[in-house]
This record gives sequence, structure tokens and C-alpha cells, in this order.
Amino acid sequence: MPQISSISTQAPGSTSDLIGNVGSTTVRFTLNQAVAGAWTTATGDIVYASSASSVSALTIGSSEQILHVSAGIPAWKASSVFLSTIMTAAGDLLIRSSAGITRLAGASSVAQLAYTTADGSIGPVWVVLDTGGMIHSGATTLGAGSSEQILHISGGVPAWKDSSVFLSTIMTAAGDILIRSSAGITRLAGASSAGYLKYSTVDGAIGPSWATLDPGEIPVQTTAAGGTTSIQVPSSGSILRYSTVDGSVGPEWVILDSGELLAGSSALAAGTSGQYLQTTGGVPAWVGISSHSILTGDADQKTTHVAAPGSSGALLRTGATSLMEWLPAGTSGQILEIEGGLPAWTTPPRESFRLRSSVSLELTTGTWNALNWTTEDIDTNDAHSTATNTSIVVIPTSGVWLIGFSAQALVASSGAVNFGAIAHDTTAGIIIFRESDIGQGGSAEISLSGIFNFTSANSTIIAMWFPSSLDSTIRSDGEYTPVFWGHRLS
Repeated sequence: MPQISSISTQAPGSTSDLIGNVGSTTVRFTLNQAVAGAWTTATGDIVYASSASSVSALTIGSSEQILHVSAGIPAWKASSVFLSTIMTAAGDLLIRSSAGITRLAGASSVAQLAYTTADGSIGPVWVVLDTGGMIHSGATTLGAGSSEQILHISGGVPAWKDSSVFLSTIMTAAGDILIRSSAGITRLAGASSAGYLKYSTVDGAIGPSWATLDPGEIPVQTTAAGGTTSIQVPSSGSILRYSTVDGSVGPEWVILDSGELLAGSSALAAGTSGQYLQTTGGVPAWVGISSHSILTGDADQKTTHVAAPGSSGALLRTGATSLMEWLPAGTSGQILEIEGGLPAWTTPPRESFRLRSSVSLELTTGTWNALNWTTEDIDTNDAHSTATNTSIVVIPTSGVWLIGFSAQALVASSGAVNFGAIAHDTTAGIIIFRESDIGQGGSAEISLSGIFNFTSANSTIIAMWFPSSLDSTIRSDGEYTPVFWGHRLS
């Protein structure tokens, strides 16, 4: 880059020209040419005098570098390197003190940074505090106070003082209370006699004050602003109520006669013997009930009563509407059952039959033989006929039945096997079956019984006998008679 090495004494051609040497040649420069020759064209460069007679350019530095003086000329230097020459230890701070920019060494222990102008030393300093201590007035320290002490101002600076000593200068008598009134923090002297503390905003006096009551009186607030009065002592037997009647808002004493009740704003006279108290439409009233009635609740959780039953033997039950009610006594022979979820008296089933055969029956070998029944000991519902189809019993009513039959067979030789059964109509509908071995010239009894559920009325059943291989005879004489019987259980 060309430099102006010396200035010539040759006269300039104009008032803005400069004369100088470029190498060994004297040259005239315009002012613009001189400036252009001395400055570099790179953005951010700085021109400085590199000697008493020379001008040089300092190339723009890197990001975050700072300009400092090195060997008598300006130079760029990294800020971290530059600051590390001043802040030499961990915890150092760079401050401006009365002596200029300088280093404040880190504190030797836990400390607070304070600002001071004491002793001509202006600037921040480290202040080490004991536990509970504090800083005031620049860098002045105040140690921790003792237990129960309070902080106050003494001589324009903070100081600790025993709370009892401090407060005793304000609260001077036993019973005093420290309050904040409209005049500020002040003392409320203790009451002269038994009293209560009230808060009021009446007549510009904002805050608590003492009020004195006579024995038995009750304090009452009369207005939202804090007006307070007292209710006088009532006569014996009075009740305290709250009323808004006639513009009088608040509690008041009500005198009741013997047995009366306070209901709303008025007295409810005593009821008569046997009455009970019931509320209807929000108003209580006495309700009379007959002798031996029972109190209960209805579906709306209201009290009601169930009158005594008209006859003896009745049972108390919950009815379909969940109200208590009487169930009259049942008639002779009835039983108590649940019908539709409610207890009820029912007449138990009385359908039965008991049939006998008065004649012996010769049996056909190898097949089922229906037994004929000639005599009806019991037949409540015409289940059997002795005139037609004497072997058939017609079940008159559906339900659960207990059915059975017994008979004795006589055989002429040994080795015979006999079977007895009860069936619906035919042998294909056998519902109970039993086998019996019969010895030569002997006899054997077969007895069958069981409980059956007939789902429809008019089902027919028969009693049958099956001799497997030998002639047999169903016995019917004065000593033994076949029987076929049944009884409806439900």
C-alpha cells in the first residue's frame, strides 16, 4: 500500500493540494488522493500513526475481540484473554471504584455485596455476616438479635430491642391490647369490668372496642356497619329466636307457655295426649291418631301412621307402595307364602286320590299289564273313574305331585323277575321303575313313589306290572290289597 513518507516544501497547485515524495519522486496529491492513499479499502479497518512520520491501517478484529494498546500501538485481543489478566481468581468482580476500573477479589467466605461511600471508598465491597446478621447504612453490619427481640430504629439506624421492653412503653396496664385504629397503631385499654370485644365502623371510629354486658345479656349486631347492642335478660322459660318481623332484624326472646313449641315466628300450642308432630307445607301441626296406631314414614319420607287392625291375629307388613300395612289373619288351614314379593295367606293344595283294587289280576307274561282300580278311598277332584278306564288317573291340576303305588305278586315257580312302574299313558312314558325277584311259590312286594312336576292339567298316569317269564298274579284279598295314590304339593 502506498504511504506518504515525507511532505515536500514545493508549493501546491491549489489550496487543497498536498506535495509529497513517493519513493524518490516528488509528487503533488489532491486531498482526496492523500486520504485514499493512506486508508485501506477494507470495511472496519482503523487508521493509526505507526510512527512519528508514518500512518498505518489496523485490520478489523474478530467477533468478541477488544481494542487495547500493545507495544505502544493499538491491537486487537480476545476479551477472555484480556479480562483474565485483570480478574485472576475465581469469584473476582470487575468494578469501577474511586481509583478507576479495578478488580474486586472474591469474598473469603459466604458474604453479601454492599455499596459503600465510607472513608472515601466509593463502590461495592464484600461484607461477611454472621448467622442472622444483616447489612445497613452501606456496609455496616448488625449482628443477629436475641430470642424474642424485635428490630426498631434507634438514632436513625436499626437496632435490636427486647420485645417486652419495647411493648411496655406502649401497653402500660394489665389487659391492654395493641390495635390498629383509624389513628394508627395504638393502645386499647383493658375493659373496666366484664366485657366483650366488638368491631365497629360507627361514627367514624373504625376498629375494636370494649362493650360491657350485664349478667345474662347477649350482644347482637344491629347493622352491617357494625352497630352493636345487647338483648336484655329474659324471664324464665324463654326461647331465643331470629326474626325479621316489623323491620326488626335479629334475635329476640320469646316466652312460651308450658308445652308450647316455637314454630317460625309464633308459638305452637301443646298437643293433646297421644298426638304426634307432623310438618305439612312447611308448617308443623299436631296430628291425632287412634289407639294402638303405629307411626311410620311414607314414600316422601313424611311421618304418617297405620291404624290398628280391626281384628286380632293380623300381621304388619310392608305393602306394594312401601308403606306399612296390616295383613288380616288367615283362615283355618291356610299357610303364609310370598306372592308377588309380599307375604300372603294361601290355602294349601288339597287334591288327592287313593285307589284300591278289590280283585286279583292274572298277568300276561312278557308285557306290561295295567292295573285296574275298583275302589276310590279318596278322590277330591274326580281324578279317577270306577266305571270307565279304571286303570287311568287324570291329574286334574298342574303342579308338583307326590305319587306312588304298591302291590304284591304271587308266582307258581322260582326264577321269575317282575318289574313295576308308573308311566304317562303308555309304557313309553315310564317315569318311575323298580325290579323285584320272586322265588318259587313265593310272593314279593313292589312299592314305588316319587315327586313329579306336571306342567299341564289333565295329564294321565297308570300303574303297571311286568312279569318277565313266569305266570304271576297280582294279589288282592283280605290280607293284602294293591294301592295307587297321589297328592298335590304345590
